[in-house]
Amino acid sequence: MAKLNKNQTQETPTVTSSVQKLENNKKLWPILTLMMLSIALYISTIGFDYALDDTIVIQDNQFVKKGTAGIGDIMSKETFTGYFGEQKDLVEGARYRPLSLVTFAMEHQLFKKNMRNDKGQTLSDATTKKLLYVGNPSISHFINVLLYALCAYLLFQVLMALFPPQAHEKCYFTLPFVATLLFVAHPIHTEVVANIKGRDEIMVFLFSFASLLACIKYVRSNSTFQLILAAVYLFLGLLSKENAITFLAIIPVALYFFTTASLPKIGRTMLPLLIVTCLFLVIRYRVIGYFLSSGKEITDLMNNPFYGMTGGERTATVFFTLGKYITLLFFPHPLTHDYYPFQIPKMDWTNVWSIVSLATYVLLSIFAVYSLYRKSIPGFAAIFYLATLSIVSNLPFSIGTFMNDRFVFISSVGFCIFMAWLLVQKIPTWINTGKIAEIPVVSAIVLGLFSLGFVAKTIERTPVWQNGNTLNQASIKISTNSARANMFMATTLFEQRKKETDIAKQTALIYEADFYVKRALQIFPDYGSALHMQSGIAGEIYGIDKDLDKLLLTFKQALRLRDKLQLIDTKTGNTFTDGYLEYLIGRPNTNEKILAFLKETYPQFLAKKDKKNALRYIGYALKIAPADAVLLDAKMKADSL
Repeated sequence: MAKLNKNQTQETPTVTSSVQKLENNKKLWPILTLMMLSIALYISTIGFDYALDDTIVIQDNQFVKKGTAGIGDIMSKETFTGYFGEQKDLVEGARYRPLSLVTFAMEHQLFKKNMRNDKGQTLSDATTKKLLYVGNPSISHFINVLLYALCAYLLFQVLMALFPPQAHEKCYFTLPFVATLLFVAHPIHTEVVANIKGRDEIMVFLFSFASLLACIKYVRSNSTFQLILAAVYLFLGLLSKENAITFLAIIPVALYFFTTASLPKIGRTMLPLLIVTCLFLVIRYRVIGYFLSSGKEITDLMNNPFYGMTGGERTATVFFTLGKYITLLFFPHPLTHDYYPFQIPKMDWTNVWSIVSLATYVLLSIFAVYSLYRKSIPGFAAIFYLATLSIVSNLPFSIGTFMNDRFVFISSVGFCIFMAWLLVQKIPTWINTGKIAEIPVVSAIVLGLFSLGFVAKTIERTPVWQNGNTLNQASIKISTNSARANMFMATTLFEQRKKETDIAKQTALIYEADFYVKRALQIFPDYGSALHMQSGIAGEIYGIDKDLDKLLLTFKQALRLRDKLQLIDTKTGNTFTDGYLEYLIGRPNTNEKILAFLKETYPQFLAKKDKKNALRYIGYALKIAPADAVLLDAKMKADSL
């Protein structure tokens, strides 16, 4: 037996180059199979458009639209600043995830000259500068698909390093292959891959697992270069999304469970990772100005769904969603991207599913702690799942929504490791009385059912993300109790009406839109965006039924929350309500009712000392009655505010 030199550890590879080459060849076909499956499942997305939050991070993000010239702003500003024009602090902790936006800016720089008009003609640089950037979604989707395939490659490599197969195990029935296969095929990942914005999740996955793999290589080879790489990868992961910080727990546990590294060596391995994490947190603090709280309470349910809940209601609701994650990992149906209020209803501790979920997570946590002694694979799977889910669980702080499929993108690896262990190791042990000789029929059947079922569901789910309309039409079928889904569906129908030329179809579309916006407001009466959309829909319905009283009643409901209405004109601040009022003033047989409406409207803004809007509605009234003494007096009061 060859002696170890002073630079080798017990885990330093001593195999010959020919044996190493053979091992690499044995991994080649499984890797190609997994990567090709990843690409095959999502290659259709290359023809998809932008959807959902792509508007915020790409289409209407002013920094991204600058190309490489905007990278400085992207790196030095809160993530949503490029869309809103300023830091809004809409969600707890704000957001600092610049790296995916940097890639979008680079894509814009490289591919903006390929923009084409609706006739397929390439637009000149002079023309594109006059247009809002619409980008090249095909390129962005293609990159997402390639990065997902890279996720499959990297996950397989990490699992091979942690769980090296035995000599007698069949190539395609090893824990690394089966776990990666289940991960690649799982339909809960569709949101991450098919939505371009999901690239932040993909990138944090890649860099976090790359850091873990580099740490494994370091403790087995003592290569300082690998340790430096591990720190760099983790830092890039943190810049992609903050949940890379959970790997500060995953990495030492993995090294403790599956390598012979001593605790002091694991500590030395973690030191540079802790340093870059502290560096990231300092940068994040300098950019955003705080860690979690800006000092003002977030009262918008669409950004803080727990607002108004008691502590018991909040925790019961959180554990209900945590239980739903486990259910969807085993049986991913139905899937939706919209869990906004109140698709997930407000719970209390009389709800049996909240109690069952709490009990499940308590037992899972106890098992995870116990496994620190046993160093078992299912124990590691439990730790991995709990640790990576913790930061998006809504337990330590609100993440802005009840839940989302993308939040378990990384956590699902724990589920896949457990399922692979069960199929590859546990079931064969049960069937063969302790000897793993052949693939049991039971394991083959279970794996086949899961993998084929996952693939079928992914194929079914992917077309939903083709564009905003298809996404809204799909979500409203599942998220029937979401105010946001109903409002988005109303908006989709409202926009479709503009493109429709048939009068009968226009009428049908606007009344259908009215149904959905009313449903949104029934769920959440103070939903500013829905009130705004209802005003627009009411205006179009007025064009059909000429019922001015009904129209003005809708406007009255909307203007009670004027400051929360979505603006349609960033220069004037006009809403649908304002636009229609300007249109109606001076029309035959409308002035008397509109004047009465305005006289009821402007006092609320005077009372709030809202000078801008008080003058706005007094001004509309003065267009109708320029000599009205009451109005003139009110204008003087507004001017003095």
